Amino acid sequence: MKLVVDSISSMEDGREYSVTEEHFGVPWKIKVLNLDGSLSFFLYCLQPKNGTWSIETILEFKVSTGIDSFSSKHKRRYQNSDRDSQIEWGWSNLVSAQRMVDHSEGRNNSETIFEIKVEIKSMTGCGKENLRNFDESVKECSDVVLVVKDREF
Repeated sequence: MKLVVDSISSMEDGREYSVTEEHFGVPWKIKVLNLDGSLSFFLYCLQPKNGTWSIETILEFKVSTGIDSFSSKHKRRYQNSDRDSQIEWGWSNLVSAQRMVDHSEGRNNSETIFEIKVEIKSMTGCGKENLRNFDESVKECSDVVLVVKDREF
């Protein structure tokens, strides 16, 4: 997932810059915020908070300018249960906005790219319901019934 900011110096204080995408049936959101001169960078899992679910991930956060980039890789669990809810990971004070502006002075292209690569190691409780019935009600439409681990297809 990627969010491109045209110019750090033009980011409004307190305004959220974000992009939302769905992957494997789960909505995710990158959020970048300039708050009191400090940049925040987060990844949110927008899976509904009903029921118990868990997503094990390996996250690689990366910030790139035309001159340089830095990245950080982490194992994280996004989850919701009766006892605990963890739907975001990132940094509240990643870097000073002024430092990023100073770093990009003199460049023709002042855009900054905030990117997160997500590797999903496992997911539980996030499955979708079957969209079709494969029971006796559709027997006349079936030529073959395939049974896998006591489940008919």
